[in-house]
Amino acid sequence: LRLLVPLIKDYWKGNYRDVSIKSIVIFVVALIYIISPIDLIPDYLIGLGQIDDAAILGFSLYFLEKELRKYKEWKEKD
Repeated sequence: LRLLVPLIKDYWKGNYRDVSIKSIVIFVVALIYIISPIDLIPDYLIGLGQIDDAAILGFSLYFLEKELRKYKEWKEKD
């Protein structure tokens, strides 16, 4: 997660564009799902309601891991 915010900032500024469309779509869909009030398990069920959000976040970070490694290598070169 520490690399995700700088990656987004560098992508937004145009400094780093080596991110696949698939990764962007997965991340955006995950954010929309987490923010959306419509869930598989309703959030008003304390504890249980957050499990599906955490699972979606974990799933998206799993797919972003490769992109984050590439970004880290690029960042270390600078």
